[in-house]
Amino acid sequence: MSIGATGLLLLQLVGTFPYGYDSLAVYQVPGPDTVTLITLFSLPPKMLLYRQNSLPGTYLASIRYAVEIRDAGGRVVWSDFSENSWKAQDFEATQGSAPLQLQRVYRLPWSPRYELRVTVQDLNSQRTLMSYQRSLTTYAGPPYVSDLIPLEPSRFLKGQKVLTNTVRDTGRFLVFVRWREVSDSAFLIWKVDDSVVQSRWTGTTDWDTLGVRVDSLAFGAHEVHLQFLDPAGNLLAERRLGFQVTGVTHLTEREFAHYLFILTHLFPGDSLLERLKKVETLRERDSLWMAFWKQRDPTPGTPRNEFLDAFLDRVAYADAHFSVGRIRGSRTDRGLVYIRFGPPDEIEEHTLEWGTKDYQIWYYYDLKLRVVFVDEGGFGDYVLVAPTFSQLFQY
Repeated sequence: MSIGATGLLLLQLVGTFPYGYDSLAVYQVPGPDTVTLITLFSLPPKMLLYRQNSLPGTYLASIRYAVEIRDAGGRVVWSDFSENSWKAQDFEATQGSAPLQLQRVYRLPWSPRYELRVTVQDLNSQRTLMSYQRSLTTYAGPPYVSDLIPLEPSRFLKGQKVLTNTVRDTGRFLVFVRWREVSDSAFLIWKVDDSVVQSRWTGTTDWDTLGVRVDSLAFGAHEVHLQFLDPAGNLLAERRLGFQVTGVTHLTEREFAHYLFILTHLFPGDSLLERLKKVETLRERDSLWMAFWKQRDPTPGTPRNEFLDAFLDRVAYADAHFSVGRIRGSRTDRGLVYIRFGPPDEIEEHTLEWGTKDYQIWYYYDLKLRVVFVDEGGFGDYVLVAPTFSQLFQY
């Protein structure tokens, strides 16, 4: 028995509004004769211009959502537009944080490649809110287990609930597996970070769901491992899928204060970090925290934030190698420099030299950077002496 090549493939394609709002996610369901594209569109209410409706005290916003899809030969296989409106009961609702959303499904003749164009226009202001164009390659490879697909479209907005492999709250996912031959049963195993969270026998279905409890998971990177076994225990298919827990609610007050201490030293004057010091509600703190990581994500169109991964890895390394007494290594001068710039290209050690304290020189060749630390107390408590912190963290 084998797994068929037809399945549900999630393409991590994100269109972006001005000001950094994630607005469009695209899913692809390849079949033998057709391909179904699903677009999930979202925007914050305050991006729209509301006009007072004829009904006193209500406001109305309207958009035109235009789509054109071409196949590999350049032929238009879908072209249409729709006009959608949202009503607000008062002005405060026009400034709300709950995203406005649209879902569209397009069933297309099979093609190895498509060109998708989406344009969104605010009809009240005549502004173009989004102009999105992307080539989509149809999956046609070997049998596979599909990506994790969030079951609730309202939660796909990155930085809010669930978008592909980015998880904020307890998530429910859908996974597709197509069976080329009928089997009485197969054994399905779900693991999160190598701990079994779900295992059961399944019949001749071609999909399954997983509820991921992330409220007990630590802030940072995790992995889902899915395996299908036949009755004899032979592996039929498997998939490893990484995701990140990014919400501030997954941090204790002590952990949050520690990370905020590090970040405010590494990025002095950052407006989001300055606001994080003053917020009073957990909801506002969570929103600003997510916005900070998002604005520094080097690949916003992918399921992982490499900046966050590198930050957490470097904090762990600094704690393991630069701690002095009860002071965590990530709070020391060497630890902060390491977290900000990573491992140096060369470390020049100067110890037991007559008439001088022990010192180290770290070299970062690509940055043309030379950093000097001196062991002021003689107990390994190296202090940054050149350049100064304010000079160094301008890089």
